[in-house]
Amino acid sequence: MNSTWCRFKKGPSFYLPGAFPLQMHQMTAPNARGGQLTAFKAFLCDSFYGVAFIGAAELSIKHQLVRDLVGSLVGASDIFRRYDIDFYRIGGLTLWQAAARQAVSVDLLSADLSGLPLNPASPPASMMGLITFIDTRYHNVHRKQVLSAIRLAKAIQLSPKFAHTIPLGLGNLLTLLFDTLEDHQLHEEEELFPAMVNSPQHTLTFPVYRAVLEHDEISDQLDTLSRLTGGYAIPETAHRCVRLLYALCSSLDGDLRLHMHLENNLLFPHFIGEGALAS
Repeated sequence: MNSTWCRFKKGPSFYLPGAFPLQMHQMTAPNARGGQLTAFKAFLCDSFYGVAFIGAAELSIKHQLVRDLVGSLVGASDIFRRYDIDFYRIGGLTLWQAAARQAVSVDLLSADLSGLPLNPASPPASMMGLITFIDTRYHNVHRKQVLSAIRLAKAIQLSPKFAHTIPLGLGNLLTLLFDTLEDHQLHEEEELFPAMVNSPQHTLTFPVYRAVLEHDEISDQLDTLSRLTGGYAIPETAHRCVRLLYALCSSLDGDLRLHMHLENNLLFPHFIGEGALAS
């Protein structure tokens, strides 16, 4: 970074119990439009031993909202899934609160998240853009994912040689999931999304909460799918068809939960208020 155009901007001082005074600084640089672009933030601790840099992100990650971590870190949703944290349901909670709710170590959780790269992409900021993104990126993709998994599961179940290699009832569960998901997505496509577009300032409390309840039903079915497949853990001796089926189910699980995260945490609060779904 060129020192001729970067500088430290001094921020407010504050104290930590039993520590030296801390001073917040941020390094800024002019962007293409002549404004200031924050390139780096750090705490500076002046002491007899020199200046210690403590990363602000490291200090604050436990206090960041779950929904922000999912959006800003590549792979955060996978880590939350590993810890059985329903990030799409409790996106308005901080990492501290989410860890306490699930009775997991916030230190281990934050350590896993701290090693993730920043996400260079982000969903559209506007409500209209977000609706279009959800519809095109997820709805038809989910239909193809579930139908492919159903066809493969039923083909395996009909094979005398491989029928015993997948859990009994897997095909039926996937069919139930497809029916539930199709009803939900049609409700959004035909009723909820048009109402949001045509009356963006109008409170849509009942239709939105209906969609949230449908998300809960889908989530419960995904939880059952995960338990039935042992967390999508592929047996070492599994045939390639079984491996493909488990990979499809795992991909569907992750995609669906991200889809529900975008709606519960980013889209729906436009209509039912910030934090209404955090509990």
